[in-house]
Amino acid sequence: MSNAVRRPVPLFMDVDGSLLAYPADTGEADPRLRTGWLDLDFPDDMSYPTRICFDPEVVAGLNKLVNEELVQLIWASTWDQAANRLLVPAIGLLEAPYDVAEIGTRCGDQMAAGIWVKALAVGRWLRENGLQNAPIVMVDDLLTNQASGFMSPQRRSIEVVGGDQNLFIATQSEQGLHVAQVAEIRAFAERIAGNRGMIGRHM
Repeated sequence: MSNAVRRPVPLFMDVDGSLLAYPADTGEADPRLRTGWLDLDFPDDMSYPTRICFDPEVVAGLNKLVNEELVQLIWASTWDQAANRLLVPAIGLLEAPYDVAEIGTRCGDQMAAGIWVKALAVGRWLRENGLQNAPIVMVDDLLTNQASGFMSPQRRSIEVVGGDQNLFIATQSEQGLHVAQVAEIRAFAERIAGNRGMIGRHM
């Protein structure tokens, strides 16, 4: 009998340029993307877009990952709590509200003493939940796919957060998250779950 406790992999999700795409104005619509509209109710909501573009297949893939408890979706976006209130109903995410790694600024590229504000928020969330060494997934358009050599300051500062096996998904802001990248997240989460099972069987 396995004594391993299965826990979903924390998936820190950016919004602008990641879950939401900003397609280039070329006159040709991207067939992957659907247009949605946000219901902005409060004066503070005016800092958010009214029109959004997203891939419904990506949303469906994320819903499956959460439903199967392979990942725990956590907002790592300058939208903070507004992501649950405004975005979730507009694009059809289920199992909400999701946890939030509070950032507290609408400038998501900011650095504080050489550390990315999102790296600080993610690290704080992990500590508060007793998961300092847990493997994580992070999706953001400010990351790069390079694990060495030239890296964005954001990627460099997030490298030290979480465990020794993390998955960083770098999106292109014009395209947002792709279904192939969702499949990459699934494969990573399934491998982590499998490794935990193997550890449990050998305890």
